[in-house]
Amino acid sequence: MDRQKLNQLTSYLPVRSSKHVVLGKDVMEVVWDDMKHTKLLMWIHPALPNWGTAEQGKLSADQWRLVCTIHLPITLIRLWGHIAG
Repeated sequence: MDRQKLNQLTSYLPVRSSKHVVLGKDVMEVVWDDMKHTKLLMWIHPALPNWGTAEQGKLSADQWRLVCTIHLPITLIRLWGHIAG
């Protein structure tokens, strides 16, 4: 992986702060963008495109399951997967 791409991906890592924010606005925007490009099986109803925002409101249990088992892993593995421990 080239250095520029690694620096770009590293910029999405959470910054340690007193607020303990893991999914900041920048990461959420990447998740939402990935959701636009993700093909789901036809029996899976997609989560709301801008979940996590005040205007969208609360997610149902099924939407949380979809976000936590499909969308977040796709994005977070891509963003955080190349960081050496």
